[in-house]
This record gives sequence, structure tokens and C-alpha cells, in this order.
Amino acid sequence: MKLLQVVFVTFLWASVLLISKATGLPPPVFVFYRVLFSLIIVLPMTLRSGIERPRLSLIAGGVFIALNWIFLFLAVSMIGPSTADFIYYTAPIISLALSGFFGERIPLSSWIAAAVSLAGVGMIFSFSPSDPIGMLFAFLGALFYGSVVVLGRFIRSSSSNITFYQMVVSAAATLPFAILMDYEIDLFKAFLLVIAGVVNTGLALILWWDALKVLGVKKASVLSYLDPLFALVLSVLFLGYEPGIWEIAGGILIIAGGVMVSLRK
Repeated sequence: MKLLQVVFVTFLWASVLLISKATGLPPPVFVFYRVLFSLIIVLPMTLRSGIERPRLSLIAGGVFIALNWIFLFLAVSMIGPSTADFIYYTAPIISLALSGFFGERIPLSSWIAAAVSLAGVGMIFSFSPSDPIGMLFAFLGALFYGSVVVLGRFIRSSSSNITFYQMVVSAAATLPFAILMDYEIDLFKAFLLVIAGVVNTGLALILWWDALKVLGVKKASVLSYLDPLFALVLSVLFLGYEPGIWEIAGGILIIAGGVMVSLRK
């Protein structure tokens, strides 16, 4: 049951990329409304466990999460959900490199996994017709998400409090964009934003943390690599996307490297 729960969460995370594209909103604006509506679920969950006092590490995590999503959705708007998600899933490799930079001993097998994943990125960068700037944005999204993972190792707080501060700080960081940027929200877009916040973010996070208690980080991390596969399938079905052979090959290498790193954790 918990395995299916994680699979469902990865589907929700992949489908939110298509929702962002369907709204046509500027990425920082989409991030603002996504995290704002996620608080409908996240806030009651945190109140039950007790809200802790804000600390610098919790605030930094929120800023990194906001930047991670802004760059990811910028990439989605430029190169599509599939290619963006493949590159975005280099985040475990980035967190591995950052951990080594901060003095953690990294085994040789993990560096081999990193080389495999980066070879996949090289394939996509070299042979994909996608905009290189869009691919760079996807990589920057992965960089900030990898930073969140490393930072999380130093945060001594409950999962609900970490999530709560990530959402609140992300909302605060993107609020100026929501106020100053030029955009329109009709009833359909508002409906999509509520779904993206309540279901694809708030509910997904609750299901994710619940599954981790039973499955553990290793199994859940490996299953999370269904996310870019779901993004590829959904792009083909709903956007008429036709992936090239080099993108598929590069994506396989990225996923393989990430799974190898996850299995070592």
C-alpha cells in the first residue's frame, strides 16, 4: 500500500509540471499561488504537531525551495516538462557533491553514479534541440533542490515544521512577483492553482512523509525516479511531445545514476 502511495505522489509531482504550463502564468507567480494554497493542508498539520520558533536554517530552506521551483518552472515553460524534469533529477548528484564539499566521505561507487548521471546530462545538452538556457534553468533548479537536501541534514525539526516554513518563506519570497508582474487569472486558472497547491503540493507532502515512516528514505527515493518517467508519458499524451533518442538515452543515464546514489544512502 505504501509503495502505491509513493507512486501516486510521484505522479502528482510530475503532473504539476503540466499544470504550470497549462496556466501560462509567470513561474514566480505560479510558485506563489501553489505554496499559498498548499497551506490549506500544511498549516493544520503543523498546528497539530506544534509550530516551532523560526530559525535561520528553516528560513534558508524556504528560500532555496522557492528558487528551486522558480527555476524548474522557468525551464518547463521553455523546454517542456519532460526535458526539464530529466535534468532536474540530477539533484541527488548535486547533493552528493555538496556533501563531499562539506567533508562527508563519499564512496567511489557514488562518484561513478555521479559520472553516469552527468553523462546523461551531457547527452541532452549536446544533442537535444531544446533551448540551452531552459536546460540551464532546470540545472539551477536541481542545484537549489540539492542544497535543500544537504541543508536538511543540519535541521533538527519535525517534518511538518520544515514543510510549513518552506511554504511560508516561499510564499513571502514570491509575493512581490505576484503583486508586480502582469498576468490574468480566470476561473479555470484559479481552479488549476487550487489543485496544484492543495493536491499536488499539500496532500502530496503529507502522503510522502507518511510513506517514509514505513518504507524508509532509500526505497522512497528510488521510487521517486518514476517522476521524470511520468512527466515524459504525460507530455507525450497531453502535449504531443515527441522525445528524441538522445533525450531518452540521457534521461535513462540520469535516472540510473540517481538510483545508484539513492541505493547507497
